[in-house]
Amino acid sequence: MLVGHHTRVDLFTRLSEADALASGYIFFGQAQVGKKTFAESLGHYLEGRIFEPQPHILQETLLVQPKNESIGIDTARKIKAYLSETPIASSKRMVIIDNAEALTLQAENALLKISEESPKGTLLIFIVASPEALLGTLASRLQKIYFGPVSDKDLEKLITKKDLSVTKKKEFITMAGGSPGRLVELLEDKNGIEKIAEEILTASKETRKKLVKEYLDNEESPLALLDALLLVSFAAPKKQTKIISGILKAKRGFSTLNLNPRLQLENIFS
Repeated sequence: MLVGHHTRVDLFTRLSEADALASGYIFFGQAQVGKKTFAESLGHYLEGRIFEPQPHILQETLLVQPKNESIGIDTARKIKAYLSETPIASSKRMVIIDNAEALTLQAENALLKISEESPKGTLLIFIVASPEALLGTLASRLQKIYFGPVSDKDLEKLITKKDLSVTKKKEFITMAGGSPGRLVELLEDKNGIEKIAEEILTASKETRKKLVKEYLDNEESPLALLDALLLVSFAAPKKQTKIISGILKAKRGFSTLNLNPRLQLENIFS
C-alpha cells in the first residue's frame, strides 16, 4: 500500500502521460518513508495505469538490492544489458536501485556511463537517504525527488486494529515519525519488542544492562528497541523522565550524528 506522497503521485502521473519522465532520478529521504514503494508503484502505473503496488510481478522493472552489503560491477553490467532491451509491456524499461549507498565506486562509474548513454525508453531510479551518498558526477545527471515524512492523517490509514485506544494509536503514530514502514513494524511488533522493553524498564539496574546486552548480542535493531522503550515509557502511569530523556538523546545521536547505536542504547542504562 502506498501511503501519502500525493503531490508526487500527481507529478509523476502527469509526467508519464506527457511522456516527459527524465531518464534518471534520485529518490531520497528518511528510512521507511515509502521511496521504494513509490518507485514500484510508478512501474505498475507505467504498465497498468494503477499507481499502487500490485500482487503481480512487474514485467519491465528490475529491482536491484545489495548482496553482502554491496552492489558491484557485475550488477552494473546486468543493469546495462537489461536496459538495452526494448520495453514491450510499458513505455519504459526501468531499474530501481534500492539502498544505492551500497554501490561500489566501480559500479557507480559504470552507471554514470550508462546514464550518459541511456537508450530511449529507459528509466533509472536510485534510492538513497541523501544524494551526497552518490558520486557527484552521477548525482548531477539525475533529477532529485525528496520524500518527506508522511502526515499523521495518512498514517492513520495503516492502523486497522480495532482494539487500540485513541491514545495508543497516537503513541504509535508519534513513534513512527512519519515513516509508514516503521509504523507497520511497531504495530506488528514481530519480535515482541514491547514486551522486552517492559522487562528492561521494570528490572533492576544491573538486570537492565544484562537484558539490553542479550538483545543486542542477538543482532536485533537498536532503533527498534529505542522506539519500544519510548512507547512503553510514555504509556507508563509514572513516566520515567530521566530514561525518556536518555532515549530521545540516543535517537537524535543515532539519526543525525551517526553515532554508534549500540553504545547509545547501552549508555541509557549505564
